[in-house]
Amino acid sequence: MPRAALLGEKSTHGARVRLGVAFETSEGIVMTTTASSTLWLAYGAEGQVVGSIRKSEGAYTVTIAGASSALGSYPSMDIAKNALHSHLAPGADWPTFREH
Repeated sequence: MPRAALLGEKSTHGARVRLGVAFETSEGIVMTTTASSTLWLAYGAEGQVVGSIRKSEGAYTVTIAGASSALGSYPSMDIAKNALHSHLAPGADWPTFREH
């Protein structure tokens, strides 16, 4: 039966998260699978976080601050930004996006 270990990595600025799983087989061969994601926080006019966009596996997933689930995943950063902005309060300024 193969053994598995969860691997993790975080940069000092938190900009990249790498996750992986290492498997050890009875023959002693180790295989790894990694995925990485990048996170942007969206800040409102008063400096508060209003949402986030996470890029992972070629999709941009939008979450509104305080929501229990993601709004959706989009094929480009521009579309994700527009989706996030469209779900803010009416008349809200365009948020500032910062990579973390």
